Amino acid sequence: MSQEPSASTATRRSAVVAVVAERPGEHRTALVPNGVRSLCSAGVDLLVESDAGATDSDYAASGARIASRQRVLADADVVITTARVPGRIPPLLVTDEALTGMRPGSVVIDLAARDLDGNVAGSVPEQTITTTNGVTVIGARNLASPVPMAASSVYSHNIVATADHLLVNGAVSIDRSDPVQAGIVLTHEHQVLVKEARDELQPVR
Repeated sequence: MSQEPSASTATRRSAVVAVVAERPGEHRTALVPNGVRSLCSAGVDLLVESDAGATDSDYAASGARIASRQRVLADADVVITTARVPGRIPPLLVTDEALTGMRPGSVVIDLAARDLDGNVAGSVPEQTITTTNGVTVIGARNLASPVPMAASSVYSHNIVATADHLLVNGAVSIDRSDPVQAGIVLTHEHQVLVKEARDELQPVR
């Protein structure tokens, strides 16, 4: 839950971004006050749990709102918990009380869900449940497993699509007026086409 979020994504969707400590007594988060300042200047409504990292005054001075965990969770649209400790029981971060205080339609994703416990009260591995007050809890302990395969698939698709775009009747055809090629063709006919690269590259001879 301490991963620094994307400002562009948050502002596009008008989401409330929250940062909380991953374990009781935890004083480290990936979001530092300078990151807070950057996100807030982009229009992100940023809540930081009191005593979650650095000091409350540093976060507040950078533009964040400081709140209790209960308040942070109650205001969040999406909560992702990631605190897994190999060989140990995951800490309970989102209690039944916290779930009850969240808005209907909120989503909680527990990446530490196990058969008997997890970061979120009531989460079940590989299952999606809905609480009585309309909060969706997803037990996604293996969510990261298919990421390499998906990334490789997307990358290979992009390579094939790019090659297909550059080839005409089996031969490479460079069209400098094409907006796609303008973004990917660095040199052509002994000229460096990308202005930003001209100082770094010698012309091809």
